[in-house]
Amino acid sequence: MGTRRAELDALIDHDRLLEAAELLKIDAGRRARQHDMLSAIKDLVDGERGDAFHGSEWHEAIVRAEPRVIVTTNYDKIIERATSSGYVVHEYVSNSIAADIRRDYPVLIKVHGTIDRMDGIVLSRRDYTDVRRSGSHAMETLHALLLTRPALLLGYRLHDPDLQLILENIFGGRKQIPAHYMLAPDDIPDYERDVLTYSYGVNVIPYRSGDHEEALGLFKRLSDQVAATPPDNSWL
Repeated sequence: MGTRRAELDALIDHDRLLEAAELLKIDAGRRARQHDMLSAIKDLVDGERGDAFHGSEWHEAIVRAEPRVIVTTNYDKIIERATSSGYVVHEYVSNSIAADIRRDYPVLIKVHGTIDRMDGIVLSRRDYTDVRRSGSHAMETLHALLLTRPALLLGYRLHDPDLQLILENIFGGRKQIPAHYMLAPDDIPDYERDVLTYSYGVNVIPYRSGDHEEALGLFKRLSDQVAATPPDNSWL
């Protein structure tokens, strides 16, 4: 076990998180501890039974903006609680996302799965590969949305594997796309900012690194502006 733990720590230290997750899943499977692993993840991301996590001021700002479509890579149900379950929730395996968006239902797309179905969460590199197959409708719908509507990205960096997949598939080689925005710390490297802006059309809105209050203030102002802007139903 000590050797496996050292190998896992080394992968994490080198920011090879997908490989670390793969190793963790393999080790749990060999020791018949898959259920324990998934239960631990569930408690860590959503809180223990009877003590679930609730939303923050960030979630309050999201609610105030009333976006018709929210896309999250989180497994937890914090958004559902913050919005009083006002959104139709779809996992990446759903085949009716586009239909609900056309009906103008508020839609929450959980592209990495949910704690309600822990055996289907996207965690490792193999899981990301499976999403291309079992989540083809979700990915195609997300592509269509991002090609026709502006989006605000929160909590991402260029090296995040899910963001890389989306940006490469949707924006690579395309010139006619709506402007998208990302709230990011001002210490983001110049090359990363240039790739986001000139290759993918994602404009970085900077805040002082580590100053989460400033970041929240920027997001609140953006949320207020969105709330005051008539919705664009051009994709319907």
